[in-house]
Amino acid sequence: EPPNLVLHSPTNGLVTGDRALVVQGQTDKEVSISINGTPVPHSREGQFSEEIDLAPGINTITVTAKRKHGKTTEEVRHVILKSNQQISLGGINKIP
Repeated sequence: EPPNLVLHSPTNGLVTGDRALVVQGQTDKEVSISINGTPVPHSREGQFSEEIDLAPGINTITVTAKRKHGKTTEEVRHVILKSNQQISLGGINKIP
C-alpha cells in the first residue's frame, strides 16, 4: 500500500514575497522523501522540514514519499512568489 503523506506547509495557492519557503510534513517510517526530485532527510517519526528557494512567479512543489518496494504517494502545491519591486516615479515633471 502507498505510504501516508501529509503536508503541513505550504498551502496550495500561497502567495508570498519571501524567496525562501519551508516545506513541512509527515510520512511513514522507513519511507524516502523528495522535494522536486531532491532527497530530503526526515526524523525517525517521519517528520520532515526543508527550506527551498522560490523563483519569481508560479512555483510547482512536488513532494514524493516512496517505499523501498516502489509504492509512492505524491502531493503537489503551487506557490506564487510575488515581486516586491518598487516602482520608480522618475521622469515625472512638476509644474511650477
